[in-house]
Amino acid sequence: MLVSLAACHDGLDSGPGSPPLPVCEQGDPSPEPVVARTASEAWPARPTPLAPLTREELLRGCLRWSECQFAGREDLPGRVAFCIEAMLFSLERAIPDSLSVLALAGQPGNGQTAASETVEYFARCAAREQASCEEIIACLTPRPGWLYGQEDGCGASASRFEVTCQGEVAAVTLDCREPEERDCTRAGTTCDPASPTGCRDRPFTRCDPGESKADRCDGDVRLGCDGSGHVSYHDCARLEGGRCHTGPEGADCVFDPGMAPPCGSDPRGIGDPTCTPEGNLRLCIYGAQAEVPASLCV
Repeated sequence: MLVSLAACHDGLDSGPGSPPLPVCEQGDPSPEPVVARTASEAWPARPTPLAPLTREELLRGCLRWSECQFAGREDLPGRVAFCIEAMLFSLERAIPDSLSVLALAGQPGNGQTAASETVEYFARCAAREQASCEEIIACLTPRPGWLYGQEDGCGASASRFEVTCQGEVAAVTLDCREPEERDCTRAGTTCDPASPTGCRDRPFTRCDPGESKADRCDGDVRLGCDGSGHVSYHDCARLEGGRCHTGPEGADCVFDPGMAPPCGSDPRGIGDPTCTPEGNLRLCIYGAQAEVPASLCV
């Protein structure tokens, strides 16, 4: 069923003697950020959380994607590590991949080097055992040029918008441009005709001017207030073992190694990949060792 945000009609006049307004200018104005004091207020339409991503899932996804994208390159292990570091940045911020390896792969597409997919979608898509290289490379695609995301939220570069939903695929019309489709399932969410991004992404929200701007924990979400007065949002639990912790220096995400061997001196660091005698690729991810079979190590 098609759902339209605004009923637009050709020939609707802006006033007596005025030329007809373009259909797209009848769309709703992009909403102003509201004040948010809690994690649920910062993301009212947050989808049901997925199972936390494991370090092995992330390593396997980045490894298989890199093996397909950079086959035969001597610096392949380093590119795997770069992929992991870039993905962890967006994973914690609960946004689609925004420090994408697409630019490294020479696939800027529409000029946008950020991607349409969440890290969970990418890693689990690329790690499928029977997937071909063509299918694996397609697990990461350039996002529309008008869509942006950061720790404060996601938005669209437009003043007016109109969205129709066909299942979870959004057709988004912004400021009289041609409609563009966006598959919300790749962003881990659903189509929303009331959102300028077309999906139930986390919107920008404003800090309460009467509250401290210091970072704080709300469950396993670290909330803060940036220099422009927007609420920053870090979901520590999206990586296995992650939680929000308040210590002497304030609130931050910390990551427990769980049953994995602890490693490294930097709890937020990525180690250098090494091959094991068993033909596995091993590296340290946020204080815990991850290891998966790798053809480059055979």
